[in-house]
Amino acid sequence: MAALSGDARNYFIFSSFTIGMSWIDLANLKIENIAGGRIYYKRSKTGKEHTIKINNKISDIIDYYSKGKKWNDYLFPIIQRTANPEDMRKDIKNNLKNYNKQLKKIAEMAD
Repeated sequence: MAALSGDARNYFIFSSFTIGMSWIDLANLKIENIAGGRIYYKRSKTGKEHTIKINNKISDIIDYYSKGKKWNDYLFPIIQRTANPEDMRKDIKNNLKNYNKQLKKIAEMAD
């Protein structure tokens, strides 16, 4: 079986430990949303504000993805093209498709 993406694993773990953060919210999460041992973000679907305490698993993933990034950069490499909103939507959609393929492989391996 092909190797699984480390990103897919990390996204799954991160989402699981952040009360099931949705894909769109993962994609839009920025370094500036992380402060004082917590993640602060507004749910894109409902507009409801959330705050999540960062545990060791989340912290490890944040540390991995935040290296070398500026305050207003996206945490995860889901959105690569930021100049055009349509390209941003395409990045999110295409990366979600790849993520779901990886999750399917994980499910098959877990039987």
